[in-house]
Amino acid sequence: MNKIKYDIDGKYDPSNLPFYSGNSQILDFIPEKANVFEVGCSTGYLLEYLKEERNCQTLGLECIEEAVKSAARKNLHVIHGSIEERDFVQKVKEKYFPEEGFDFVIASNVLEHLVEPEQGLENLKKLLNENGYLIIALPNVAHISIRLNLFLGKFQYGQTGILDEDHLRFFTYYSAKDLIEKCGFSVIKSSIDPGGIPLVGKIFTNCPQWIHKAGFELMSYLPNLFALQSIYFCKKNK
Repeated sequence: MNKIKYDIDGKYDPSNLPFYSGNSQILDFIPEKANVFEVGCSTGYLLEYLKEERNCQTLGLECIEEAVKSAARKNLHVIHGSIEERDFVQKVKEKYFPEEGFDFVIASNVLEHLVEPEQGLENLKKLLNENGYLIIALPNVAHISIRLNLFLGKFQYGQTGILDEDHLRFFTYYSAKDLIEKCGFSVIKSSIDPGGIPLVGKIFTNCPQWIHKAGFELMSYLPNLFALQSIYFCKKNK
């Protein structure tokens, strides 16, 4: 991947997002004045929001050089590199590293791009403090849309989404959880991002909020079917 796929024009405003979006749930979990590290931060729009609106200390890692330059223009600290590099942890510690480690490490839509996601998780574990949280978001290949297309004999890659052409690994809601626990983390909380307006479709955009919440709750009972993204809030085992 050598081009910026995910960027935000202007200031990032999560108030425009539905409550069940992956980024909304991630931001809701992070308090003020936390030390935050984000892997695959693109141009740093989440970090910029956390820095300016939550007074957080932030650092990012991004493999696309143009995105790193864009982050620098926002006065953000972002390292150019990859989580798969041998000196990844050392790079982070040399740039900015809290004495006890980070309070939060975000890896949103990252592990599916790795040759060895297990090693990636081991590296991230080294960056957390004793009470720190690792927040992971992953696309769910068992989503109903993928199942229906397979039933019709279709499995076609695209430039974004679950079947992004840059994805090297595929996970379901449950296999992702198994991987995380296998690598020495406990999943404290998990959730889903269903992607659209739960159950009722785009024509009901202006329907009451309780309908959205009810739809989200119903979908959450079958996460492996309805999660476009699976979201995990984890702590490392002691």
